[in-house]
Amino acid sequence: MFDGWFAKFVFNNTHSEEKFAQTPSNTRSYDIVPGSYLNTIESIKKKGTVSDALSYTTFSNVINNHAFIPAVSALALRNPGPENRDWAENLSTRNLVCTGEKPFNAYYTPVNNEEHVSLTSASADWVKSELTNQPPPSPYPIEKISGNEPICESTATYQVINLPTGASVIWSTTSANISINPTTGSQTTVTKISTDNSSATLIASINTCTGTGISTRYIRVRGYSSSDYPVSGPSSACTNSDVYFNTNVLSAATNYQWFWPNDWTYVSGQGTPYLALRTGYNANSGSVGVRVANQCDAGGSPGMQYVQVNDCGYYYYMMSPNPASTTVTISAKETTPKGEKSDKTITEVNIYEQQGNLKKHEKFSKVKTATVNISGLNNGVYFVEIADGNFKERQKLIIQK
Repeated sequence: MFDGWFAKFVFNNTHSEEKFAQTPSNTRSYDIVPGSYLNTIESIKKKGTVSDALSYTTFSNVINNHAFIPAVSALALRNPGPENRDWAENLSTRNLVCTGEKPFNAYYTPVNNEEHVSLTSASADWVKSELTNQPPPSPYPIEKISGNEPICESTATYQVINLPTGASVIWSTTSANISINPTTGSQTTVTKISTDNSSATLIASINTCTGTGISTRYIRVRGYSSSDYPVSGPSSACTNSDVYFNTNVLSAATNYQWFWPNDWTYVSGQGTPYLALRTGYNANSGSVGVRVANQCDAGGSPGMQYVQVNDCGYYYYMMSPNPASTTVTISAKETTPKGEKSDKTITEVNIYEQQGNLKKHEKFSKVKTATVNISGLNNGVYFVEIADGNFKERQKLIIQK
């Protein structure tokens, strides 16, 4: 049933009528209930191949990709019947076998609505697991509901979710560095009990009317190591150029401590997963590294990125911050590449987007330092052209708000 569409049927040009389908008041539109979807109305509207009458049918208020086979129907749910049921209810919150609402002893349901097809990769895997008597992953995951993780000096409470009525849970662990209390029930609290900084595995044995299944959760009870925070960034760069590095965003991190060669200039990002630097004036090599702390410790050995710095040219101006969000300041350097006093000033600043379109233009009266307001520009990569009379220099600017 499709809620809210009209159809006009014409038979031999002598008879016509209008029909209106309405969803019962106790449920939501049958068009949008959970289940497989298919654009059948549009197909009928365009093709009119079912009968001659449909060739003259006019549809309005068409809902594309409506619920073609609702989950309630596909699962053959028992009473209360469709006249008393909200077909749009969430059926994932209980085991329909255990509640006796369906005639099957096992069933597969996707997490999200999917197009009506014969098989998907996930449904095929479920069929194979049934045929080989290998149970699929438990549909009852373990989630942290309070406390901190990693577990260092504190505790955390975990719960098995979506348990069907009548299910029981027994908690256990193969790890000697945590304790569990209680060992039965839908919730348990985990406490670190040793100085062993290895990780732990929490196990929930779940007994339902269909049998016993296992849910597991990996729990961190230690600090991070360098394998958790590898450094990404360039392996080579030019002297006096902007370079950018990053590492993994770790949910329990309390600090990101970066370090870099002594002759480089810090731009932004200390304490975050993202770092902006400017290389030094000398062509040499160096390393950029980071250690990530959590509640347990300051981090293990640092993640490292080796960088070879080459003499690719020289910038006569410095620009900061970069990345920038509201303003950027441009300053003429005091010395030339040979170490002599520089006479460069700033008479004009032009900012171009990557496609070459001019987005900002400002003139100055031979100043040594100029500040440009960029708050009106969108996030992205731009090129800043700095002029001193006929002399022009271009640098890359990242706007990040």
